[in-house]
Amino acid sequence: MIIPPQWRLIVSANQRLTARADARDSKSRSFGSEGSSPSFGTMEQSHPPLLVIVGTTASGKSDLAVDLARRYNGEVISADSRQVYRHLDATTGKITKSEMCDVPHHMLDIINPGKEYSAHQFADEATPHIKAIHSRARLPIIAGGSGFYIDALLFSGTTAKVPTNPAYRKTMEQKELTELQQELKKKDHDAYDRIDIQNPRRLIRALEIIRELGVFPMQKRMKRYNYIMIGIKHSRPHLRERIAKRLDIRFDTMAEEIKTLLKQGVEEVWFSRMGLECRHIAAMLTQHISPEETKANLLNAIFAYAKRQENWLRRYPEAHWYQEHQVGQLHQDLDTTYKRQKITRQA
Repeated sequence: MIIPPQWRLIVSANQRLTARADARDSKSRSFGSEGSSPSFGTMEQSHPPLLVIVGTTASGKSDLAVDLARRYNGEVISADSRQVYRHLDATTGKITKSEMCDVPHHMLDIINPGKEYSAHQFADEATPHIKAIHSRARLPIIAGGSGFYIDALLFSGTTAKVPTNPAYRKTMEQKELTELQQELKKKDHDAYDRIDIQNPRRLIRALEIIRELGVFPMQKRMKRYNYIMIGIKHSRPHLRERIAKRLDIRFDTMAEEIKTLLKQGVEEVWFSRMGLECRHIAAMLTQHISPEETKANLLNAIFAYAKRQENWLRRYPEAHWYQEHQVGQLHQDLDTTYKRQKITRQA
């Protein structure tokens, strides 16, 4: 099997030593650590197996998902809250057709910009894809960027089914980010610590639930599937380099995508709720902020967001973490698991 170029560690001798030190110092561990190997557990028909890939933004989840799909006869389901939207390819870091390498991908480009889409909707629409992939005797691989989407798909009882309140949302959308943060912190400090407080959409949804129920519920997670969860880990300096490189490559295209949608009538307030790239670039285009300032602010914001994602991912103690240079070990560990579980590996 040829490892994609993005997953090769081509570094100087000194960098190799640093990478080894990073691996030792991090909490990363291989499946084979402490005498254990990854296991799907009992393959009950009602709980078919999944492979779940998590990591921060720019960690390489999409490339690894394709690699493992080709190796283990799989299909990929994207669990990204922004990649469901059409016409925002560069802006959301969406995998291209050529990068898919003929591996089927699902839950991409399913809704038009300007529309609202929830984690519940995602779970409802992704679940039939899992069943269909299993019916084809293939392995569903969940490539996750959005924690709420992963939780909604993997577990039952993870989010409150409170209907949206358009009038309330319209009022809250007029508030500054800091106002929303302060209001959530005042009303439910636990919720403030658990959600992405830099995302106005998440803040407004949490406040909407609290308004209806009085609290943002901490619901019990009950597994809907047997799964192995793989986490991708980078040292922070390396992750920042990856974020900066990706931003440089995509910045002009992102600006064109958002400029086009603004001209087509998508409201700026929608972009402000759609994540950092959408928010900063829409502001650049409408408030005459320079590209240089926008890019610098965006780099810092994305890196800060990646650190918050690391905190969120700690809520998955079942995740097995690998450094970028450990992909060979990952293949070996999964081969062992799949042989034991009699799951077909592609030649």
